[in-house]
Amino acid sequence: MRNLPMAICAFLRALPLVGSIGAPGRGKKAPATVWGIALCLWASMTFADSMRCGNRLVSTGDTKIEVLATCGEPFSREVIGEKTVERYYSDATVSKTMLVERWAYYFGPHEFIYYLTFEGDTLVDVESGGRP
Repeated sequence: MRNLPMAICAFLRALPLVGSIGAPGRGKKAPATVWGIALCLWASMTFADSMRCGNRLVSTGDTKIEVLATCGEPFSREVIGEKTVERYYSDATVSKTMLVERWAYYFGPHEFIYYLTFEGDTLVDVESGGRP
């Protein structure tokens, strides 16, 4: 699933350039390249489960320490809730409550903001937002 955005973009780059979509002379037409760019951006944002920090990558499953070592301090941190996980064993139930944190990284005026969600010490989600 991680390589899907790259596969979609590679497929679109392999297509011959088409001037526009639609029948000639029938109202407004949208250039095919605009649709291709929009599809690439959508795919990149929808399937983001990693974030690039310089020439290194952080991905879901990484720990907070690994993310800090790779990307440095985030722009902001906030605790957004708690999550309780219960494990059932034959003779007991063990509950563990962990904090859910959301970190924001902003690498400059021409970059997107990235939001990283941690459950306990583990990175569970990476979302790319717009530009501030």
